Amino acid sequence: MIEIILTISLFCVGLRSITDPGKVLDFIRYYVKEKLPIYIGKPICLCAPCMSSVWGTAIYWIFYGTSLQDIPEWILVTIAASYVNWFLWELLIKISK
Repeated sequence: MIEIILTISLFCVGLRSITDPGKVLDFIRYYVKEKLPIYIGKPICLCAPCMSSVWGTAIYWIFYGTSLQDIPEWILVTIAASYVNWFLWELLIKISK
């Protein structure tokens, strides 16, 4: 389960990082901020902890989920990934200053 959580977190934090202003995919962030409501934009690319709900669900069910019996693990994984996303994002901010 730790492998799944780290996979989701590294993907989310990486995506959040490369969509910052001046980075490679900043046009995605600009589009999402301008065209979508904030409650939809945050889980897509504006908020690292929020991103685990959308991207964590997609990653979990594409690569790890096999049946409906995996639903409790999926819920636990996405919540844990949200915390790890927050922690990694805060760490990244402190390191980059």
